[in-house]
Parts: sequence; structure tokens; C-alpha cells
Amino acid sequence: LHAGDIEMRVVPSHEPSSPMKLPENLQLPLGLEIRDLQVDKLTVHEGTSTNEFSHFQFHGRSDGRHHEAAIEHLDTPFGAVSAEAKLDGVRPFALTGDLGYSGKVNGEDVQVSANLAGSLEALTADVEA
Repeated sequence: LHAGDIEMRVVPSHEPSSPMKLPENLQLPLGLEIRDLQVDKLTVHEGTSTNEFSHFQFHGRSDGRHHEAAIEHLDTPFGAVSAEAKLDGVRPFALTGDLGYSGKVNGEDVQVSANLAGSLEALTADVEA
């Protein structure tokens, strides 16, 4: 699936926020595969702020229990991001992944890479910047 420009408006929730808690199960009732998802530009309007994301490239798959996803590329207002992760849909939700960022912070070039391991309950990250 390839899309050009998408505009999205986020409406604030009027429900009181409650503490986040892990779900009991993250399994899907069927397997799926997304081979190629691309969006040229996504404009997100939330209240009075607007953010633009571009050059989104994604693929992922799941057998119902084991999920894999990869953002091959995403340009954000803060820099370029890439990520890939594998997640087990059964508690404790084992997770591994890699993240990458390249951009500017206060006018300085910044490169960040991170390796994720553990689970959703006990996640660890090894970060190099």
C-alpha cells in the first residue's frame, strides 16, 4: 500500500487518565503480513499544534503470537528514525529490537542507536550516541 498525503486530526480525550497496565494477551486471532506500506507525508493536527512526518516505509508480519515490525525510514520534525522489533504476544511479552536516530539537536549533528531486550515488563536498552 502506497499513500501520498494524509491529514489526521487528533481529538483530545475527555476521559480521566488512569495508570497504564499491561494487557493479559497480545496474540492475534490470525497471521498477517504487511510487505510494503509507504506514506509520502502525514500531517497530524492536535489542538493548535501541527507536526509533519514524511517518507514513512514500514513492513511487518505476525503468525498470531510472534510479531515482527520494522520502520525502515521515517522523517520527523526532529530527524530521521528507523526501528525494528520482535515481540512475543504471550506474557511476559519478550521483546528485542533496534532503534536508530539521525538529526540535529541545538544545531549539532546527532546519531543515536539503541538495542532493546527483555520484556514489556522489564525492558532494557543499550544506547550509543
